[in-house]
Formats: sequence, C-alpha cells, structure tokens
Amino acid sequence: MTPRLAAALLAAWAAQLGATDVLLHATRAEPARGLRVFQPAELTALHVTAELGEPPTLRWQADVPRDGEYRIRLLARCRTAGVVPVIRVGSSAEVRAGGALPRDWDRIEMGTLRLTAGRREVALRLEPTGSARGEAELQAVELDEAGRAAADAARAAAARADTSWLRKAGFGVMLHWTREAAPAQGPRKPYADAVRDLDATALAARLAATGAGFAVFATSHTHQDFPAPLASLERALPGRAAPRDLVADLAGALGQRGMRLMLYHHPGSPADRDWVRVSGLLERDKGRHFALWQAIIAEAGERYGERLAGWWFDDGASGFHARQAPWEALHRAARAGNPARLVGFNSWELPSATDWQDFDCGEGLRDPRGREGRLRDNDDGIYRSSSRRGQQATACVMLENDWLHRERGRMPSPPTWSEAGLRNFLARSRQTGLVPILNLEVTQEGLLGPESVELVRRASRDPAR
Repeated sequence: MTPRLAAALLAAWAAQLGATDVLLHATRAEPARGLRVFQPAELTALHVTAELGEPPTLRWQADVPRDGEYRIRLLARCRTAGVVPVIRVGSSAEVRAGGALPRDWDRIEMGTLRLTAGRREVALRLEPTGSARGEAELQAVELDEAGRAAADAARAAAARADTSWLRKAGFGVMLHWTREAAPAQGPRKPYADAVRDLDATALAARLAATGAGFAVFATSHTHQDFPAPLASLERALPGRAAPRDLVADLAGALGQRGMRLMLYHHPGSPADRDWVRVSGLLERDKGRHFALWQAIIAEAGERYGERLAGWWFDDGASGFHARQAPWEALHRAARAGNPARLVGFNSWELPSATDWQDFDCGEGLRDPRGREGRLRDNDDGIYRSSSRRGQQATACVMLENDWLHRERGRMPSPPTWSEAGLRNFLARSRQTGLVPILNLEVTQEGLLGPESVELVRRASRDPAR
C-alpha cells in the first residue's frame, strides 16, 4: 500500500468517526402539503413547521447501512399538548414515542427497531389529540445502530473537559473582529493589513476593563480568514491567512491581565465562493470539507497549545449536524495541542448538535436558569437533563444592536441593556452557574464603545467580594 493510499484511507476512516448512521433532515423530506421551511438557505435550512389541523406525513428514502438494532430519535418541539410522533421504517417496522412531543426543543428517544440493510422509506406522522390546533416544529430523524451509538455516547461523556475555570472566570466577552468590521475612522483596510496594525495590548486592556475573565475572538465569519500564518488555510486559499500572528499576541496580552482566550470559528458561508470552491462546502459528499476543516483547526490547536483555552464553533445545527458531521474526528482535531481545551458547537435554541462538546453555546439565551429554566440556585451550571445533559451552560448575547460593527466612520452603537438588567442577569447567572458571554461591537482599529465597557464594568461588580 502506497503512503498516499494509506493517508487517503485513514482520512476516509477518520471522517466518519462519530457520524450518525442515517440522518433525515426535515427540510429534505419529500414535498408535503402544510410544511413551511424556517430560514431557507443555500447550505441547509434549520427546521420545518407543520400545521396540526391536518398534520402532514414526512417521508424520506433512506439507506440502512447494515442489518441490526437501530436507535430512533426525533428532534422536535410542539407548543400544543398531546401530539404523539410515530415513525415507520419500511412496510412494517414502526415505533411510537412513549409520550407527547415536548414543549421545548429536544432530542426525543423513540425506541429501537430491528432493521435490515438496504433502501427503505422512513415516514414520520404526528397524531394530535382530538381536534388539536397549532403547529409542530421538526428538525430531523436520526437512526443509529444501537450498540455503536451507546459506545459513542460513553466515549463522548468520558472525553468531557473540566469547565470549572469557565465558571470561576464569571463571564466572558466576544468580539466579531473579521474583515467585515468597519473602522471608526478612515477607509477600511484589507484584512491582512488590519491584522498587522491591530494593537493587541491596547485591545486586551479594553477587554480587561470590563471585568471579564475570558475573551472569545472571531477568526472567520462570512469569509474564511485566519489572523495568523496558518499553512493549511494558506495552501487552500492563498492570502487568507495573515502573516502576523495576532492570536498569539492577543493570548499573551490577555494572559498578562489574567484572562484566557477562546476562538470563534465559522465553517464557511456560501457567500464566500472561493471557499465553497476549494472546500467542497456545498458538495453532497462532505468528506473534503470536513477533512480541510480538521486540518485547519488541528494546526491552529497545535500552534497555540495551552494558550488557546477553547473553541466556539458556530452553525452547529446547519453547518455540522445537518451535514452529518463526523463528530468524534472533529472533536479530536479541536483538542489538538491541548487535551483540556473546551469545545462547543452552537446549535442556537435547537437540540444540542452533538454529545462531543463541553459546553452549550447558548446563543440568544437571556434566562440565568439556562435553556428551559433547567438550572437551579447554588448550582454548578451543568445541564442534568435534555439533549444538553452533561454540558456547561453558557449564554451568548449581544450587548448592543449587532454582533458586528458594520458602520464605517462611527463608533459602536450604545448598549441596549440597562445597568439594572445586566447586573441582575450577571448576578443571577453566578447563582445558577451559567456563564454569560457578552458580545461587544468592535471597530477595525480594535475600539470598543466606551458606554458599553463602562456598563459592563459597573454591572459586573460582585457585591459579595
């Protein structure tokens, strides 16, 4: 066997680690009357809505890979009580949920079915009680060989990192500093020039002034860039990796102020046509995209080691789960260089994208009690139930009007939170163990809104200290 063939076979094997055997996304079901797609997108929409007056049946054609016992799960929610889901595979294998659909998004364990390999029709129908009205929201059906799925879940649970430092940090700040960030003065600079000129020491001082214990810094968003010399990205897209290592400089400057650095990373947008071309982002065969993703993330992880405390991966639902991501392989790449590094895949309010993560990203969550109010006072912030079981609760929210600073020639917009509201949110989060992450708009020069910095500084004061 040649080295090239061996490498190709190893990459193909690694690409499947942790992948769902059969993933049937609701947006890819056969057309049916009464379905509405939520946020249609070129990559993948998030879910569908089904009216309960005459509930449609969702149908897919699925390839069952092997004979065996399969665990059947449904990702859904329904605000109307008493709606029971039923899943049929083929002509006779059927499983009915032990209870009604939950009011809040969750991954419902439907049971197991004995299936034979081959192409089968999978049908999902909803059975409302009486003349129920309203709507159900459906994300996906997952079929996994039961024995393999149990072993995968056990490995994922054993791989969880210690998140106590995150709770001790109190709260963090997030910066979407990308090529889209607008300058407060002068013309917008090319990305590499902006990376070269950003004063990491001054930015770290501004972030430390908020009282935050860590920072989450964006490396990519609409376009696949990286603010450091990353060979794997540069080979794929010359000019996208910056010559200066801003990540190392920022990690050092934050460390001197007692803060840790995490990185935000986006899997890619169809708007970045060059990235689509070289990465295979929109290809049916996901192997090429996830192989390049792993190369980039692992190289960055090895480069920074313990200086990189965590990854905040966006689009966990549409960019990863819906594309049947090889979770264990991705998790292994994300931990390269630091086995204690925290990993989170953002699934918004939808069910957790995977067990292969340490914290729930909590986008848009403003409840100190966590998703569905599952946390309690004097808690450690770890979810004990739902699809997020075992994961550290965090809440990632905008402090101002936008995640990004888009208006050239202006400073960031004023905060939308009141001091009393933010103080209550932070104080109550300390009680439940939830970790807030406050997104601040940042200009291309690295400037923060002074009103926002002062608001966070005042609101984060712990009267018990």
